[in-house]
Amino acid sequence: MTLEQLYFLASIVAAFGVVVSLMFVGLQIRRNTSANNAAAAAAVHNNFAAFYRSIQGDQALMGIIIKGLKDYDSISEVEKAQMNSVFMAFNLHMQDAFYKWKDGALSPEFWRAWELVSLNMFAAHGGKGFWADRCYLFSAAYQDFISNDLMQRPLQDNIKPFGAFTIGE
Repeated sequence: MTLEQLYFLASIVAAFGVVVSLMFVGLQIRRNTSANNAAAAAAVHNNFAAFYRSIQGDQALMGIIIKGLKDYDSISEVEKAQMNSVFMAFNLHMQDAFYKWKDGALSPEFWRAWELVSLNMFAAHGGKGFWADRCYLFSAAYQDFISNDLMQRPLQDNIKPFGAFTIGE
């Protein structure tokens, strides 16, 4: 075998090695993307679960939230501050989920579930009142989504914020 033939053989082996390594990198990227998406979904779920756990055991706070959701204008300043604190926490988690969904890290089905939970909140009088008072604290894209998409949707008949009351009661 001549030196030139060895050179061509080495080039073919090197090219084959590059192709194999690119295929391996592609597989690793796909696995990494799946792992990142699973981690994003778990983080969103854990954030919301922690949010619900943090308020569910406080009967007085839940009473304020339900009263405020029904009639935002009827609650005192202190109650409004408590309700707004709860809704800020919820919306910070929701905004995080929104961006993860926009980036493709949350599946449409997973996102849809949290969209419906959010719609339950914003459809209520108090959700609208909170948003009118506090929307400026959120990103422009999230504000646009809530104001011009979510809050414009027709309501389902069985919509119940926190499962406590039907909108319009």
